[in-house]
Amino acid sequence: MAMQPTDSNGNALGTGCAMLFGLPFALVGIVMGGYIASLFYEAYAIRSWEPVPVRILSADVESHRGDDSTTYSLAARYTYTVDGRSYTNDRVYIDDSSDSFRSSHEKKAANLRARRDRGQTVTGYYDPDNPADAILYREPRLMIFALMLLFPGLFAPIGCGLMVGAFSAHTTERDQVRRKAHHPGEPWMWREDWARGEVEAGSTTMPAFWLLALFLWLVLTAPLFLFAAEYLLQGDLMSALPAAPYIIIDLVVVYLTLRSFGRARRYGMATLTLAQTPALRGAPLGITLRTEGELPHHDDLDVTVRCERIRTVKRGKNSSTTRDEEWSTQLSIPATEIARRGNASEVAFAIDLPSHTPDTSNEDSKNRVEWKLKAVCKTSGYDFHAEFELPVYGSRTIDEPAASMEAATVQAEPVHLDPKVVEVSETASGGLDFHFPRGRFLGASLVLFICVAVFGGATVAMVFADDVPTIMPYAFGGTTLILFLIILQMLTGSVRTVIEHGEMRIRRVVLFRPKRTRIKQGEVESITTKTGMQVNGRQFYDIIVKLKSGTRIKAGTSVPGCHQADQIAAIMSEALRS
Repeated sequence: MAMQPTDSNGNALGTGCAMLFGLPFALVGIVMGGYIASLFYEAYAIRSWEPVPVRILSADVESHRGDDSTTYSLAARYTYTVDGRSYTNDRVYIDDSSDSFRSSHEKKAANLRARRDRGQTVTGYYDPDNPADAILYREPRLMIFALMLLFPGLFAPIGCGLMVGAFSAHTTERDQVRRKAHHPGEPWMWREDWARGEVEAGSTTMPAFWLLALFLWLVLTAPLFLFAAEYLLQGDLMSALPAAPYIIIDLVVVYLTLRSFGRARRYGMATLTLAQTPALRGAPLGITLRTEGELPHHDDLDVTVRCERIRTVKRGKNSSTTRDEEWSTQLSIPATEIARRGNASEVAFAIDLPSHTPDTSNEDSKNRVEWKLKAVCKTSGYDFHAEFELPVYGSRTIDEPAASMEAATVQAEPVHLDPKVVEVSETASGGLDFHFPRGRFLGASLVLFICVAVFGGATVAMVFADDVPTIMPYAFGGTTLILFLIILQMLTGSVRTVIEHGEMRIRRVVLFRPKRTRIKQGEVESITTKTGMQVNGRQFYDIIVKLKSGTRIKAGTSVPGCHQADQIAAIMSEALRS
């Protein structure tokens, strides 16, 4: 195993480049955040200005042509009188920058000209300390502010995250360079926890991350919410509407923050102790999972071990990353097998690692292999969830003894088909009937339904609003329709595959419409699995029938876990041959 230590100068150069790459994002976000904060401060200061009737002199929409687009602004001149003295001003909004909302500016300009032609006045506002300063509309345009908040809300976290991540990676890499120099051919010794024969959970910093995200979002969006609340108290729902997406984002971040801190408080740090370091392919691996907090007494612990190859391919200016599963297995550990040590918990089990899989590899960021163990215990309150990266290097020879299994009390067993995923029954003629029922994702459907309600309400409000560009209702309405169709398919879609007499009969329900397919045994080339959707970090798979003609037909959908999907595909293949 020839693996050379990484050049520290190269690492330092890479760290510097990463920090320089993140610096412009951070600066743009911070500068925009400061500019928006100054506008909000000025908006509050203007609330104390005095109203005054003004006469419109002119009102037009000005266009500003750029390199890639054209923006528009409302230009107006007006005159007013304070204490017998006349003043002329041309300030329209708190933020007079141009934007793409042409129709909104045209409506306001037409309204102002109409009032001028009828000899009517418009209410403006002047500074009592300096009457020469005035403004026509003192209410902030929340749509503009909401769009501007995207810059500090996205650019600042991205830039700061890149810089902090690069610095943290550089600090870790310096320690790894030292370890690589002492253990050039033993990559499992390059990580401190692996060298101790332990694996620490990879999500120990998540509570701090979500707390920081919550703080930043609350600071950025608090002024927006205050103005939106004022509009709502005045009964002006349309003006408050742009704050709705940020309210949803804040609620999601609050939920994730509470969940992360709740898990950390209940279960504490989770670690794995390996019976052998590194883990060898083709040999059983004894594992002991320990938590600082107490695991539930009445709920089983579900363990998934997965080997994935992660490739990054660059096509022109774009790059894409794919995750191909090399192997996976699942086992369920009964709650009775979990030992209690005071407030802590401990459970021992064993996993048989196949010999045909690749080693852990992270030297090449564009083509690496990850071995991960995920332990989940779903219970009332906060679920237990922890992920660990396993050091799998080399394989056991035929005459090499297996690692000690004294601590292992639970062995991985074949996965049994979950009737909530697929109902398998025998037909009258001795065939098999596979039924993938509808309504298997009620939780995900509820989340999407909330999104549909928000987007649908925003669409209706935009249709009747005056200050919204024409494209916005179509964009929100199209998104609402797509989400609604996805919900319908998730709730009503089902697949039934009957295999008997050397043929397959597949009936798929797509948006209430059944589609039937009949396939003879001689037409089938193979029955395999294909990666499908991913829900809440869990990967689902589809059962695919590949015909000799090249056509692919779904014979089953949304099976959780590669192992269970492979088992269903194997049963279907055997039933078709018999």
